[in-house]
Amino acid sequence: MNLKAYNMKEITFKLKGIYIILFTLLMYTRLIPYLGIIIKPGVTSLLFAVIATFGILLIVFDLVTERAFLKSKYVFWLFGFIVSMLISSILNANYGIMSNINCVVWTLILFFVLYTYDYNRPFEEVKHQIKLIEHIFIIIYFFSSLISDMMFLLQTNYTIQKHNGDIVRQGFVNSRLFGIYVDPNYASIIAAVIILLCLKYFLCSSSIWIKVLYIINIIVQYIYIVLSGSRTTELALSLSIFVGGYFIFRNKIKEKFNSNIKKEMWSIVLSLLIVVIFMVINSAIKISLSYAPSLFSLEFNNIERIDMTRMDVKGNDDVSNLRFTIWESVFEIFKSKPIFGTSPRNMITYAKECFPDGIVAVRGYLPHNLFFDILACTGIVGTIIFFTFIIKCIFFIVRNLLTLKGDRVKKILFYVIPVLLIGVSSMFIPDLMFYNTQGTVIFWVYLGYIMYHINMYNTQELKSEK
Repeated sequence: MNLKAYNMKEITFKLKGIYIILFTLLMYTRLIPYLGIIIKPGVTSLLFAVIATFGILLIVFDLVTERAFLKSKYVFWLFGFIVSMLISSILNANYGIMSNINCVVWTLILFFVLYTYDYNRPFEEVKHQIKLIEHIFIIIYFFSSLISDMMFLLQTNYTIQKHNGDIVRQGFVNSRLFGIYVDPNYASIIAAVIILLCLKYFLCSSSIWIKVLYIINIIVQYIYIVLSGSRTTELALSLSIFVGGYFIFRNKIKEKFNSNIKKEMWSIVLSLLIVVIFMVINSAIKISLSYAPSLFSLEFNNIERIDMTRMDVKGNDDVSNLRFTIWESVFEIFKSKPIFGTSPRNMITYAKECFPDGIVAVRGYLPHNLFFDILACTGIVGTIIFFTFIIKCIFFIVRNLLTLKGDRVKKILFYVIPVLLIGVSSMFIPDLMFYNTQGTVIFWVYLGYIMYHINMYNTQELKSEK
């Protein structure tokens, strides 16, 4: 490789790192409504346009130089999904085209900038870049969640009116901690990811003071999760703890049993036990925290317990909180356009014209489910393509987790679990596809990194590590 080509590869690699950081910070402004007020709508639109242009330029630059994104695992399924989005957008152009073009552009960036890695890049360089990005996450969400937790102790609550007229709740409202975030469901999922990052760096840090900082951050994030009242996060965490526990126990006890059946049984039982312990501790911590505001105010003679039962679910017979009704409405929309769907950004517009009495049209609700979202927006074609990609990724990761040895399993799991957390949460909140959120960035960066990491291990570079 000549010097010029080498320099171009280095520049591209560093630009990608800068891009992910900028994308992360831009998504952070969406999660903090107060920042959305400080930053004027015109400035926000300009920032998104700049970031989108930057991302497309990175794709074009890679296309005319290394074509590294073509080497990423299962990338051609992602090409197929882009094509299905374009076809759906063209077929439904009468409902609007520009928003769909924007959606396709952002999807290109998710797939071919965030997900793709240069498989010829030395592992330590990529690892260092990921570490830098992760610590930016750790720092900004530490302060955000700390401020939010303090709002609970002070029993602070108020509303903010955004530039578009939407009213956003802040602080501790209706027995849920919104804090300074726009939505406790999104925020608590990110808090769970931050806990994993802090735990990972706690285990590998040699400085006692650095370890203390990570522990403090873990406590801050965990308190926010408990006070957020997010059932989505509780479910996602329970499943993630089970999966993580299963692979860790399986790796630890595999030498102690001659029988594979016994090994699998014990791994499952111990993992379920950890989930039960987590749920018991969660409930106990929630009860304990309900007394914290009174204790914090030093009113020891009149200690009162704060009601922690969510107002929107108290006495509500609908355990799904309208999600089942929404999904039923979305499925009706899908049946009217089953092949290519209504297009990524036109489902509500289409619903208002063709299903005006449905909950999607009347209230403008999004599907709150990744499967139904893709099914209604891109039809059977897009759904088959996208979930074939997801299933192939799952099988690839699971197959390797079952065969990897030593600490490599644990190291991979620190990236698998955040992906699982966000993937599970996307079954209940709008995320992952067609919407730019912090979770979307984390999911695609980490999924690509997992595939890169396993590939590097399988090609001998990491096999010397135990």
